[in-house]
Formats: sequence, C-alpha cells, structure tokens
Amino acid sequence: PATFFQAMDQAIATRGRQRLPVFEPEHFLDLAGFTQRYLRCWFGALDPRALIVLDNLHEAADPAGEPAWFLSALVRERPTDITLVMCSRQAPDGPLLPLTLDPEHHRLDYRDLRCRDDEAAQLAGRLGLSSPDGALLTRADGWMAGVSLLLRAGTGTATANASSGHDATDGQRALFATFASQAFESLPSTSQDLLLAHAFSPCIRPETADRLLGVEGSRRTLQSLWQAQFFVERRLGPA
Repeated sequence: PATFFQAMDQAIATRGRQRLPVFEPEHFLDLAGFTQRYLRCWFGALDPRALIVLDNLHEAADPAGEPAWFLSALVRERPTDITLVMCSRQAPDGPLLPLTLDPEHHRLDYRDLRCRDDEAAQLAGRLGLSSPDGALLTRADGWMAGVSLLLRAGTGTATANASSGHDATDGQRALFATFASQAFESLPSTSQDLLLAHAFSPCIRPETADRLLGVEGSRRTLQSLWQAQFFVERRLGPA
C-alpha cells in the first residue's frame, strides 16, 4: 500500500496545496480508516469540478490486488462536483461490481464510442486521403486506430489496391501483424508468457498451462484474454 499511496502523491505533486497523510507501518492496523482520510485530503487538493481519468481498469480486476479495494474507496469518497472516468476492456467485477450501482454511474460501451462513418471521412480528409469506402469501414468496425491504419495502408479500398499494383493479401498480412504486435505488447507479462508457450497449440487448458509455466492462475489469465477478445476463443466441450 505504501507504494500505491506514493504514486497517488506524485499524481498531484505539483499542486502543493496541502500535505497529504504519509502511510506508516502502523496504518496497516486500520487501512480503511487511513485510506478514507488520505482520499479526503487528496480530493481536497484538486480543483473544483476536476476530471479524473483512470485507464486500464480491467487490470484491477483481481480481488486480491491493491487497486481493487482502493478504487472502491475512491468512488465512495469522490466529491459530487468531481467527475471520475474509468476505462476498461471488461465490465467491473468482484469488489468493483458495486461501482455500477452508483446512481451517478453512466456506462458507455463500444457502440457509444465507435467511430462513425462521417467521422472516418473527416479523419481521411485531415490526413489528405480519399474518403473510405464501405469495405474499409466494415473491416475497421468503428475502431478509430483501425480506420487510421487502413487508410494509411490503402487496404479495404478497391481503387487503392488496383492503382498501387501491390498484392492486397501481403498488405493485409502486414496490417494484421501490426495490429497483433501492438495488442500483444500491451498485455501483462503473465498473459504474454501463456500465449507464447501455446503458440503452436490448438487449445489451451488452464490446468496444463499452470503446470507448463509453473504458476497458478492461468484460468484467470485466459478469462481476462477472452473478455478482452485478445487472441483466444472460448469453446465448450472437447477441444
């Protein structure tokens, strides 16, 4: 917890409005009480109507992890005039599930945030490129980064592929490799190790993965990958 509170200190270190409580060993005896006092001072150091953004909330899904209990307290102590935005690849679970019961909680999913066709056309105009056609928009499926990469690569448009003379299949493979590399590098090391160990396997069984990697928790790692729609599919019955 001490390291966690130090990181919170650094988030507003330049404001210098008031001294925040310092976590000492004796505070382990009343961690909830110290957290409440700390957060009230931390929020007091912010400007009124401040906006706090927490990204990758899915990484705090482990009930035993520090961020989970801290985030629950963060929501409880948040002043009503401060907005808290939490970004995640999956719905809150475990200790974070009560967050969804907050009457001031508003959920925006992929359908609300996806890139619209007119926005993709505006992006193409800013990049000095031709407006995307239906094939490109279908492939990107509202993913802004995908729209941008497909526009730059010239894939998904029959005109671009015909005029450039390059093999569209090669371009698609290169594009997929780019997407996959970026997605893989964003994963925690436990997920990367599991995927690499099963790179040539048609299926992954949690118990086998635990023995192969000498760890525990492969089932939870696979669940996280499946919920994020990263590299794996879940099927019932024999593999």
